[in-house]
Amino acid sequence: MQLFPYNIKPALFHMKPSFYLISCSVLALALALPLRVSAAELQSSDRAANDSFGQRGVSLSGSIGLVGAAGDDGQRGSAYGFRNLDVATGTVTQNAKLIASDRATFDYFGFSVSLSGSVGLVGAYGDSDAGIFSGSAYVFRNLDTATGNVTQNVKLTASDRVDSDNFGISVSLSGSIGIIGDDGDDANRGSAYVFRNLDTASGAINQNARLIASDRATGDNFGYSVAMSGTIGLSGAYGDDDNGSESGSAYVFRNLDTATGNITQAAKLTASDGAAGDWFGRAVSQSSGIGLVGAYADDDMGSNSGSAYVFRSLDTAPEISLKTRS
Repeated sequence: MQLFPYNIKPALFHMKPSFYLISCSVLALALALPLRVSAAELQSSDRAANDSFGQRGVSLSGSIGLVGAAGDDGQRGSAYGFRNLDVATGTVTQNAKLIASDRATFDYFGFSVSLSGSVGLVGAYGDSDAGIFSGSAYVFRNLDTATGNVTQNVKLTASDRVDSDNFGISVSLSGSIGIIGDDGDDANRGSAYVFRNLDTASGAINQNARLIASDRATGDNFGYSVAMSGTIGLSGAYGDDDNGSESGSAYVFRNLDTATGNITQAAKLTASDGAAGDWFGRAVSQSSGIGLVGAYADDDMGSNSGSAYVFRSLDTAPEISLKTRS
């Protein structure tokens, strides 16, 4: 079993003589531009080797930041809250450390994190309450005032989780609605789970709704990436094969403030030039009806050069409007 579910493909680099000329030109231009440096460096006060602080889970809401450290304390994991980031300078250590009250080795708490206002959502895909890597997620409130070591207000679990589901591999929070990815569900077909009223919920709770793709298939890994905005959910399925093996796709779900039971998508997003191995949907984000989907293995400019796609009108009729790359 992979402890970190990465399937990173090797990159190949081919340098031609013209590369050096281009590099020199770029370097000269870079030296002529103003140097931009970070305003502040965030560190955990108890950091140690292999903590993996900031590896994947980072989130910002207003002037509050949340940074995961999934390798902390024997891979039990933790997350760190930082405030006043709009004015912070120099080296800054956390205001609060978030930990699960039932933390255990290999939980990987903090692999995924999300912030909305002063509420934090943290995934622990390695939690083994319902079998190895069945997973869980935790809600923390009042991060605008929290100090010291803080344990969760709520623990979130899927009612049907089993071994290797990876529930909590991805998390996203918008207002009081959270969405949790579960990309290992049902032979890696994947699913995602919706939880509401996270601003007031307490104890341990199960989902209000389960999101699945209507055309789900083994190895799609739906739920590896998720994004919430308002009442709209977006989930990537980088292993989907519509445009070739592992070309990838993403799915839009609406009305998550009222949805219950098993829900299939309102729309499916694919790249107009999708190809095998692109992994479209490995990363997703959205805001105010606009979605952004990453395809880091796209080969347009060379092996794994990558690209991202912008989709508008997720709330009505999504359409691809822009493809971006560096």
